[in-house]
Amino acid sequence: MVAQPQFGRTVATAGLMALFMSLTIALALRALFDGVGPGFVGDWLRTAAIAFVVAWPAAVVFFPVVNGLVDRLPLPDEQTRQDTPDST
Repeated sequence: MVAQPQFGRTVATAGLMALFMSLTIALALRALFDGVGPGFVGDWLRTAAIAFVVAWPAAVVFFPVVNGLVDRLPLPDEQTRQDTPDST
């Protein structure tokens, strides 16, 4: 079976999203619950690494699901948005 280019893009996008979200959420939770003090950066990065190991596979699984849900939303198409003058 040949991997489709779209699958590689999905895995890469999910990986980057998982990385940034893991870093951000781990930073916020570490600072909130443990405070900022000695060893904070090491603890934060260790927590973010653990979170990333969970987040990346989850993101790869849920990315197509979320795309399918977004496709069902009643959003105006691109052409409609270009024809509509700005309200500013």
